Amino acid sequence: NNLASLYYAQGRYADAEPLFKRALEIEERTLRPDHPSLATTLSNQASLYNAQGRYADAEPLYKRALEIEERTLRPDHPSLATTLNNLAGLYETQGRYAEAEPLLKRSLAIREKALGPDHPEVAQSLNNLAALYRATEQDTEAEVLEQRAEEPQEAAVKPPVQPPQDGAKPRQAARKDRVPKTSTTAEPQRPTAKKHREDSQPVAKPGQRA
Repeated sequence: NNLASLYYAQGRYADAEPLFKRALEIEERTLRPDHPSLATTLSNQASLYNAQGRYADAEPLYKRALEIEERTLRPDHPSLATTLNNLAGLYETQGRYAEAEPLLKRSLAIREKALGPDHPEVAQSLNNLAALYRATEQDTEAEVLEQRAEEPQEAAVKPPVQPPQDGAKPRQAARKDRVPKTSTTAEPQRPTAKKHREDSQPVAKPGQRA
């Protein structure tokens, strides 16, 4: 599984596929049907098929992995959010937005609870859901999510306020006024939707047993 994941990361899909299949066969013989390592291998193989555009092959593997994780992991486990996000991306790629949206919302809710609102994976989920809204021309909803995704990044780069010296009043940052837009006859263009970002599935640890 680890070597297959390496090949997958290098784009060597033909080399990765037989190794993923072999790992899955071994785990199905040696592990219980709801073992978390089995879910990891299923998701890895599904991501390989997804990258190749083999959506019909990827979907049942993602669903099977999701079923295992829902039975064995706590409801707010980050791995569950990863699988939900990747299955949603599969649906979104095929234009199945109604099926993708609840999965993205659930993934976002799990990450916010488990990781906190400022975590990069939360920003990723916000952008993924915003991309879906852009694709379905729900620009107002998309803009709200995009702004939320940018807030932690802006806070991280904001310079600290220096304490006043010698009784001087602290300097306030210069206010940047917005420049009013000039009216034109051209029709405004919709912002370009960001591509759904798939998560990297964690690789099963070597020697992990049922």
